[in-house]
Amino acid sequence: CGDSDKLLTAMKQSATWHLVVQRPTEIRAVIPRDATKSLGMDLRYATPSTSLMIAQLEDGPIKDWNDKSGPYKIQPFDRIIEVNGTRGSAPELIEASKDSDKLDMVILHYE
Repeated sequence: CGDSDKLLTAMKQSATWHLVVQRPTEIRAVIPRDATKSLGMDLRYATPSTSLMIAQLEDGPIKDWNDKSGPYKIQPFDRIIEVNGTRGSAPELIEASKDSDKLDMVILHYE
């Protein structure tokens, strides 16, 4: 992750750009809520967005899932696009996570 102002300046000064385009892998994670208040992730979003960006991971059920999962691990900058069968705006995704003993999430995972 870099400074966007520096990136923009470099792009304006260069006549040629070398870009890497990544297609995310869609993964499903079912996370039990148990009695924990925090899932161990810090989320960022804009109101018109249709995803929740995972900004940071901390100890909690998400890290526990990562320890047990297969080849894919939830990590910062992945995007949650579905929660408990709901796809929609970021506020709708957050609302779908309330009052549930588990979160069934579809996540766009970037390598």
